[in-house]
Amino acid sequence: MGEVTMSANNQSAQGGDNHINLYEPHVWKHHTKVAGLEWKNPVGTASGTFQYAAVRWFYDVSQLGAVCTKGASPVPWEGNPSPRTAESPAANINAVGLQNPGIDHYLAEDLPKLKAINGVYIRRLSKEDFIRYALPYIRQATRKEDLDLNLLAELLQPRTDAFTDIPEQIDFIDALPDYDVAMYTHKKMKTNSETALAALKEILPALEGISDWTLDNINAAMFGLVEKLGVKNGYVLWPLRVAVSGKQFTPGGGAEIAELLGKKESIRRVRTGIEKLSQ
Repeated sequence: MGEVTMSANNQSAQGGDNHINLYEPHVWKHHTKVAGLEWKNPVGTASGTFQYAAVRWFYDVSQLGAVCTKGASPVPWEGNPSPRTAESPAANINAVGLQNPGIDHYLAEDLPKLKAINGVYIRRLSKEDFIRYALPYIRQATRKEDLDLNLLAELLQPRTDAFTDIPEQIDFIDALPDYDVAMYTHKKMKTNSETALAALKEILPALEGISDWTLDNINAAMFGLVEKLGVKNGYVLWPLRVAVSGKQFTPGGGAEIAELLGKKESIRRVRTGIEKLSQ
């Protein structure tokens, strides 16, 4: 079972705010799952009544299982007619009726904006904090024990708007997907299966000749190949990306992914690409 400590002496999650948490220490247990989402405990905020800017002075919000925002209905709802609120001696009572524009509007208009805002905060994290928050999602996609988390963080952090996007971005690390060779065809890069095969046959010995497997040396080898062949960068770099990842969209280019995978695995995948394109 998960275990989370609520500290009475935690400062604001923003740091530097010398305001004492007013709640007594408490331990929340019972890791749970709600609607397919992992919660470290079953304690969450009430929908529509939570204001972080105020609550952060009194409560270490990061210890909650979830922060619940306004809900969205399958179709737009106008909500209840007025009056919607009433004051009592001890509380404000409301029956707004969940007025909202509907789930389609939320997914098309609101969610992308919220993810973009979330991404701004993710990119402001220190590398250490990013790895700490991202690690559970990284481990959903890869169990590679010798994975260079610092290097992976350098690739992921600038490209992550939500931690839940991470598993799909790196699902190629442990095993090369069984991809379609049509992926080598890219109009902008001016590549196709024939040019990709020719490029991979040049890339293979270039990679094999690298003794010190670093990003600088991989890039030097690839751009040296571009100069040798008299071609555009994409002629070489796009086939490399597809060969080592089996994907069109990746966190980082082919050279960065090759550095992450290591020399042996990168060369094995380039050979696999040559075999697939030769069939």
